[in-house]
Amino acid sequence: MHREFEPAPPTADYAPPRSAEELLSRYEAGERYFQHALLGGADLTGADLRGANLEDADLEDAQLRGADLTNAWLRTINLEDADLTGARLVNANLRGAYFHGATFEDADLTDANIPSGNGKDACFRRACLAGAHMRFINLIAADLSDADLRNANVEGARLLRTRFEGADLEGATIDLSG
Repeated sequence: MHREFEPAPPTADYAPPRSAEELLSRYEAGERYFQHALLGGADLTGADLRGANLEDADLEDAQLRGADLTNAWLRTINLEDADLTGARLVNANLRGAYFHGATFEDADLTDANIPSGNGKDACFRRACLAGAHMRFINLIAADLSDADLRNANVEGARLLRTRFEGADLEGATIDLSG
């Protein structure tokens, strides 16, 4: 089940990171607050960003293959066309996230909170979305083939042309008429 947490507030001299190197260096030094980060096209392949706050960050076209974003605060983040293949987003908060054309193939989004997200044409093939909260999400023309949606809540979602071939929908609350 998704657990909410409060992101740490910024310091008075906060400036958002503008490169993958800066973000990773600051994270390694113990910082976790990166709201409004400008990281379009950044290569964060395999990055450990557990518990990071990237609310309102721009990661359009970013490479996040295999990244660990467990418990990350990703509200209203821009992940358009980002590659999150094999990424770990367990219990991540993606409320209102924008991820048109993003790839979450083989990603683990167990218990993720993604209500009101916008993921037209997104790919979730073989992704684990078990227990995910996805009410009112836009997944028009998305690919959820072979995805694990057990016990996910997908009520009120926009699902026109969304592919569910082979998906596990056991216990899911889903309206496939959208």
